[in-house]
Amino acid sequence: FGFLQLLILGRASWWLPNSGWSENIFQINETNANYLNEYLVTGGTRDVALDVDGTGTLYAKAVWTYYVEPDLQENDFFLNITKRETGSWYFFLNVCARLRRGRDTNMVIIQARVPSGYVVDTYRLYASLVKVKYFRLYELYWKGTEINIYFDYIPTHPDTCVSIGVWKLYNVRNPARPYVRIYDYYDPHKMSLAYYDPPEVRSWYG
Repeated sequence: FGFLQLLILGRASWWLPNSGWSENIFQINETNANYLNEYLVTGGTRDVALDVDGTGTLYAKAVWTYYVEPDLQENDFFLNITKRETGSWYFFLNVCARLRRGRDTNMVIIQARVPSGYVVDTYRLYASLVKVKYFRLYELYWKGTEINIYFDYIPTHPDTCVSIGVWKLYNVRNPARPYVRIYDYYDPHKMSLAYYDPPEVRSWYG
């Protein structure tokens, strides 16, 4: 699936060039202009065209995501996610994981995608990660909206826990649902995936 983001005073529509079908998506005015508006495009869509008129600043982005459900009978890792909000513009994502059974793993990656409009706070991140003796490194992707944290292994006991601080940059009306995934670097089918709810969207200044 994919989605379109738009910030402009005016109206927007989209259509499928090969079919002649079109749909008016939304009207953007002074009331909702502080929000980025998203429209989800259903799977199977190959071509999307965007038509916009109005005045102001245009910001349009198309993002496509592909996901194939792995053939798993049971999650290989225990994965627990808690969210602690410290204000309207900041929250901590606390992630705890452990191997459900068997020996310690190969190298493992905890991948966290933050909500639309947010970025990872790297200033506080390293202090949390170095507490785990088998932490290796981390990498940021998509301008800080996704983080991969590498560990030499993940044991069955105790839980491996990290705290990820997350800043809000701007409001998004209908954010894509964020998730945390953990998987074995050398055997990616050994994994677990969990979604979490983004913070409630408040006013631009709240």
